[in-house]
Amino acid sequence: MNKPTIEKKRTSLLVILIFCLLAVSPSQAKIGESPLELMARYGEPINPLTMMMGIGEWNTQQGTVIALIKNGSAQLIAYRGSLSEEITKELLARNLPNGQKWSEGKGPKNWLLSKNVEVLPGHKFFETADGSVWAIKSAESDALTIGTPEAFELLFNLQARFNKD
Repeated sequence: MNKPTIEKKRTSLLVILIFCLLAVSPSQAKIGESPLELMARYGEPINPLTMMMGIGEWNTQQGTVIALIKNGSAQLIAYRGSLSEEITKELLARNLPNGQKWSEGKGPKNWLLSKNVEVLPGHKFFETADGSVWAIKSAESDALTIGTPEAFELLFNLQARFNKD
């Protein structure tokens, strides 16, 4: 009986690792995932201390993924990197709650305007029919942020506090 050689075992292991790396792409992270699911997908966050405080950040082949975690699950996920139109559509579809559809995001746009934030031409805004999830695609960078309205509010308030100092 032929025993697999070390070379064949290494090749098999390499094929499995490549498959796992291809399966772990930013398009797979989604709203509602737990910190354990995010770490299983991406590995250890860049700074484990911030993960304990509710913000996880990972570098991937496609760019950076940042998750705002509240009540044990990701409430907001920001994708930064090379986001083609196809990848953007994939990310939006992945984060769409069951039975919902994306529509023009009047809610997030009006919310930004109510905070006196300049809305640049070319920004795209999306929201679910029930308003439970918003998405903003940046005009000036390859960035897509998807989250609950509460998470957007929390992020805005955190940013405002840091900008005061």
